[in-house]
Amino acid sequence: SGIVRSATTGAPLDRAEVTLSTPGEQETQVATAVTGEGGAFRFDRLAAGKYVLAASRRGYIDSRYQEHEGGFSTAIVTGPSLVSQGLRFNLSPTAVIGGAITDDSGEPVGDARVTLYRQQQQGGETKIVTADTDSSDDDGTYEFDSVHAGTYYIGVSATPWYAFQPRQHSGPDGTPLPADQQPRSPLDVAYPMTFYANATDSDSATAIQINPGDHPELNLTMHAVPAVHLEIRAPKPDPRHGFPTPQLEQNVFGVEQFF
Repeated sequence: SGIVRSATTGAPLDRAEVTLSTPGEQETQVATAVTGEGGAFRFDRLAAGKYVLAASRRGYIDSRYQEHEGGFSTAIVTGPSLVSQGLRFNLSPTAVIGGAITDDSGEPVGDARVTLYRQQQQGGETKIVTADTDSSDDDGTYEFDSVHAGTYYIGVSATPWYAFQPRQHSGPDGTPLPADQQPRSPLDVAYPMTFYANATDSDSATAIQINPGDHPELNLTMHAVPAVHLEIRAPKPDPRHGFPTPQLEQNVFGVEQFF
């Protein structure tokens, strides 16, 4: 038995669902309970043994009892002379990260791909991995909810809606003119991938420290630059394996990602 509380305020949480399961790779749920106004829960007539206690509530991070870094948690052991009552189960409120994507003139950038990266420990070393993705709406806004406490980064990819590439010109013999003789348009532009706060490479991205319950507003501005055009001459198709498709990659936080 025990009480489910907010990890930030200590206030008891009603309407939290508490589950009791047997441990192991194939956890089997033994019982479930919903807390009342005082946040209390109780499981009676349990056999002596080891149990996994977990709790969830809207607006809070699903958690196991005393869960910590690496997904480890504290098991509950019941039996003669063992204390398994009066437990204090703390749930951390979720954080929400949101903001707006705009261009140089302050106009919203819709349909931008916004990627949330999280810093974490893997195999004894620090790595930055993709945590979630979202697309900005017509107002340029994006949002990530149910975010755990930690260190994050944000990256944005988008295409200017007004971008225009002139038709390629050819010489009298039908051969395409060299790149320096092709017509250029002031609207032949592209957005470089942009990281908070307005960096164009991941090494210069600003780390964002998120605590339980935080609601930071993180806005980014996309700056259009002249587009670069690559012409790739691929080998002839292999009848057995088909046409080799070129792939363009970009290094983001030390990992090659398709661009």
